[in-house]
Parts: sequence; C-alpha cells; structure tokens
Amino acid sequence: MNLLFGILLAILGLSSILVLRSLTTLFHELGHAIPALIFTKQTVTVYIGTYGDIRNSYHFRFGRLQLYFRLNILNWNLGMCTYKGTTLSTSKSIIITLGGPIASLIISIPLLLYIIKSQPSIYLIQAFLVFIIAAGIDFFVNIIPSSSSMSTHDGAVVYNDGLQLLSLINGLFLPKEYKELQQLYEVEKFDELITKADHYLHQNIAEEDILPLLAKVYTQKKQYDNAIAIYEKMNQQYKLNFYELRNIGILYFLKEDYNEALPLFEHCLKKNFEDPTLLNMRAFIKNKKGFYQKAIKDCNAAIYFGQKEVKPYLNRAFAFIQLKKYEQAYQDLNAALNLDKTNPETLQHFGIYYDALGKKEEALAFYKKINNLSL
Repeated sequence: MNLLFGILLAILGLSSILVLRSLTTLFHELGHAIPALIFTKQTVTVYIGTYGDIRNSYHFRFGRLQLYFRLNILNWNLGMCTYKGTTLSTSKSIIITLGGPIASLIISIPLLLYIIKSQPSIYLIQAFLVFIIAAGIDFFVNIIPSSSSMSTHDGAVVYNDGLQLLSLINGLFLPKEYKELQQLYEVEKFDELITKADHYLHQNIAEEDILPLLAKVYTQKKQYDNAIAIYEKMNQQYKLNFYELRNIGILYFLKEDYNEALPLFEHCLKKNFEDPTLLNMRAFIKNKKGFYQKAIKDCNAAIYFGQKEVKPYLNRAFAFIQLKKYEQAYQDLNAALNLDKTNPETLQHFGIYYDALGKKEEALAFYKKINNLSL
C-alpha cells in the first residue's frame, strides 16, 4: 500500500511540474506579446505547445491578441510569439525580446514574498517553489545566447531570446550605411540595395556588416552563386561562424551541388543535431546516393525534432519504396497528404509509389493531378 501511494505521489509530483512548467511558458510568451501589442497595431499571436502549428489547438482571441493552446503536456515547454506589419526600432524590439525571459520571473516575486510572509501549507509551498524554479530555468535557458536552432511550423529557423537580444544590441552600434541598407532590405528594394552595397564596399565601408546582408539578398533573389561568392569573400577576412556555414550548405543544396552541401551539413549537425531542416536535406542527399537506411534515420530525426512538415515524410516514403517496404511508404504518403492535400510533391511521390507497384493507371492519375494544379 505504501509503495502504491509513493508511486501515485511521484506521478502527481511529475504532473504538477509539467503543468507549472507550461504556465511559465505561457507567462514567457505573454511577456513578448504585451509589449508587442503596445508597439504594433496588428494582431499578435501566441502559440503554446507548438512553434506555430495550430492543428488540434484550442483558439482564444482577446482583441488583437490570439492564443493557440495545444493540450500536449509533454510539449507545453514549446512556445512562440509572432507579430506582423510593423518595422520597429531596435529599442522596441529589444523590449519585446527581453519581455519573455523576465515575465515569469516577475510573476515569481510575489509568490516568493507570499511564501515568506504568509507561511501557507506545505503543499502550496511546494507548488510555488516548483513554479519559481521552473521560472528560473526558463530565464537562464532563454537569456543565455545559444546556437541551437528551432524550426517553426512554416520551416523558418529561429534562435533563442538571448541570441536575438545579442544581435539587436550589436545592431545599435552598426554604421549608418548598414542601417540604410537594412531599411532597403525590409521594403524589398533588393536591386537598389545591391547597387549601394557595392558602392560602400568599394569604399571599404562596413564590409563585415554589409557582406552578410548582401549574401542574404542574393539568396532571396535565388542568385545562389553570387551568395556563395560573398561568403567566400567573408571567409578570406575572418573565420565563418556556424550560421554562415549552415547557409552555405543550404545554398549548395539549392543549386543541387550535393557533394559540396553534404560535408557542410555533416559539420553543422555535429554542432546542432536537432536541426530538422538540415536533417531533411541530408536525408534527400542520402536518397540520391542510394543510402536509404541512413536517409530513413535522418527523416525519423527530422520528424521528431521538427514540426509536422511534408518533406521528411516524402523523403522517408521514397526510401521505403526503394527498399520495397510499400506499407510503410503508403503510411508516410498518407501522412504527407493529410498535412497538405494540394502539394505537388506529395502527388508525385504517390505516382512513384504506384509505379513501383506496377499500377500504371493509378500512377498516371496522380501525375495528371499535378498537371491540373499547374493550370
């Protein structure tokens, strides 16, 4: 009987920690959202339990504030705050970024004072202490800059508050020429930006700041060779950091130079093995090279560490098809179809699947659907 009571108590304790941890995540994201509501005029959205995936989430709206809650207790430490439509000053962006880490700490102060002054029951003290400890962990995890990336639901890569804050603070000391180019970038006047950037570079003005921005612009314009050339120029001046090497690998992948991309992916994944974008791209390359089992392992990791996205399911389905594991392939194709019913890559992979089974008519039907989408 005592053993059963002990087990139940342990389960209750663990559950309370998870619930209280989720509350610190909520306070953290509201810490971003409240100043964002003050400084912007459009909708501010908070996600709890995901990085932007609203499927199977509860939706609440309070004026311009939207909240999406996913009741997956093991993933309630995930959270994100987004806002659109306004180009903010650096100081306002710093306040929004800093608001998250300090919000749950601010909530913890009155709880600590209550424990000291009111002497509540032992159970309430334990609950408050768990919350205060979780808030402290949340603060340090987010305020210390980290190179570990997170993949949002739409495939974008974001970094923790500490790294974003460091970048914003560094931005306060950037030269006026760079800030002028940054404004052109924000309004997507890329050609004008390139012309002015070349002018400043010929005058040896702010090279270390302008070159990364120029590489980003060439990437946006899908001029991948030009972007790689910029990174090579940067590499002549200083040692490239993790993010820059990651960007170069993705550029080589986009221009289908997989032999150059693969070693860069290998290097970056040693630094951050949870990067779902790189895992999925490496899986694609391994499929190309015929390493299907290794591709499946990368897809498994990409699905585990990332949000629900179509591509890792398709890459894994392709590998299963080549290994003649058709049942597993069909399951992955249906998972991809449930995520996006109009994705032409999903339809193409269904065609590949039915071709492999020798069902030409079914394959042709899916290929025709792709043509209908393009009309």
